[in-house]
Amino acid sequence: LRYHHSITSKFLYWVHYRNLTRETQLEVAPGKRYFLFHDILEILEAVNEHVGRLGLDAGYCRDVESWLIRIEEANGTGRVRLRDFYASYLDGQTLLFQQRVQYLRDQGVLDESEPSV
Repeated sequence: LRYHHSITSKFLYWVHYRNLTRETQLEVAPGKRYFLFHDILEILEAVNEHVGRLGLDAGYCRDVESWLIRIEEANGTGRVRLRDFYASYLDGQTLLFQQRVQYLRDQGVLDESEPSV
């Protein structure tokens, strides 16, 4: 129960995603109580389609942007120090920002032009 509260307070759209998943499960597999892998895949594919149509992903993106702005360097460069990026997760402020350095590098979002910074 404590973990559930932690998720719902830090992942703002958790309740929406949970409800959408339950509603979609009733649409895609009405009356089913047990699910095979292909059943779950079909439900999740339908949830993914609904997410785009409902704009939940846009709200999530705005929330991520808001968090990044909060931990941005003071000079307004749009840059976030890597230690601040991870600290926001480790300090329990958000469930975001757990990605590994190599993943950030592969995505092209890691600025390594000034390694001393």
